[in-house]
Amino acid sequence: PAVLFYAGDPALFSRRRISLVGTREPLEADVAFAREAGTQAARQGYTLVSGNARGCDREGQRACLTAGGTVISFLADSLAVRRKGAPKGILYCSEGGFDEAFTPQRALSRNRLIHAMGEKVLAVHPRLGVGGTWAGCAENLKRGLSPLFLMADGRPGTEALLERGAAAVTREELQDLGGLIMGQTRLF
Repeated sequence: PAVLFYAGDPALFSRRRISLVGTREPLEADVAFAREAGTQAARQGYTLVSGNARGCDREGQRACLTAGGTVISFLADSLAVRRKGAPKGILYCSEGGFDEAFTPQRALSRNRLIHAMGEKVLAVHPRLGVGGTWAGCAENLKRGLSPLFLMADGRPGTEALLERGAAAVTREELQDLGGLIMGQTRLF
């Protein structure tokens, strides 16, 4: 973006980053995956990049912070309440200014930033053809923003994105975020 507004420590931008996106209406398995992703990001020295949306985003962010990690959170609502700073370990960002209210368009627009900021993107339960998780993942694959890994769940949205070039990942495979591979080519 031409301008990025923030509250918190911008030095987090210079750290290794893993992005997490996911459904706002998670099932128990979705929550467990998001929490494991956040925990492993912290343990493995990554800053977790997400969107602070209810559901998987917040669950992953909380788990990362609880495990002693750091979070970059791209907001779709106002930064005004965070203007005095952010809690330790969090960097809140917005390209829309400090005082702009939430809109669905802002939520969808910030997805490209979340996807582009991560060395890899972990996605949980994209609903086939609808919602921000689906839209962000589809745009990522179209534009090649970051390697995309989907929670292996067999659901229609996941399967459709796997056919477009994403890779599946299990909770167990999160134990080695740096070693995630796509096909036969090691990404990092």
